[in-house]
Amino acid sequence: DGRIKPEIVTKGVAVMSTDSSGNSDYSSSQGTSMASPAIAGNALLLQQYYNSLNTSYMRAATLKGLILHTALEAGDDPGPDYMFGFGLINTEAAANLITAKANQSAVIEEVNLNNNATYTKTISVTAGKPLVVSISWTDPAYVSSNSGTIDPTTKYLVNDLDVRVTRNGVTYFPWTLNPAVVWQAAVRNADNSRDNYEKIEIDAAATRTYTSTVTHKGNLKSGQPQNFSLIAS
Repeated sequence: DGRIKPEIVTKGVAVMSTDSSGNSDYSSSQGTSMASPAIAGNALLLQQYYNSLNTSYMRAATLKGLILHTALEAGDDPGPDYMFGFGLINTEAAANLITAKANQSAVIEEVNLNNNATYTKTISVTAGKPLVVSISWTDPAYVSSNSGTIDPTTKYLVNDLDVRVTRNGVTYFPWTLNPAVVWQAAVRNADNSRDNYEKIEIDAAATRTYTSTVTHKGNLKSGQPQNFSLIAS
């Protein structure tokens, strides 16, 4: 349905791994069979580190959001794409952001948005440094599943949350892709209505206080609050 997939990538070519031909044998393998466990292992390390500082684990949406928030750029153009998603996993940067949260120099918040409500948070920025603000949430299941349609035009997003950042009358929007033109570079001039992860990047922020605002379109499913995670750095 045009949402950004894959969302994160890592090395999956010529990876040394255990082999079934003997108890001490290794071989070089490749594919998602190598990349997927690498992502899972990094995710587990991040959960372990977060728990060591906070005596609790992150929500799944927070962990996903943290990994995408700190990913290294990959691809021909800035922003996400349909080949590399939001980029190459950077577990060191994600761990450093967890540290920064503990030092109150970054934001990792797990909150909820009530039906027809607005959530705001102000963020102070040092001049010349990029500002990154993202939200992530576990979306409820759609009422039906895809029965085999390739590239369906149906939008399967149920609770359409939106994040925007504003300062002095200027509004910054999250990255979006156009599934009708898959090779087109991502833009950031409108709300994202397809993904349950949204990322705003302001390349060189001024020394000012920015306001991040989270809202939603339509009604939340059954009128119930939607949990979401806000990350800012």
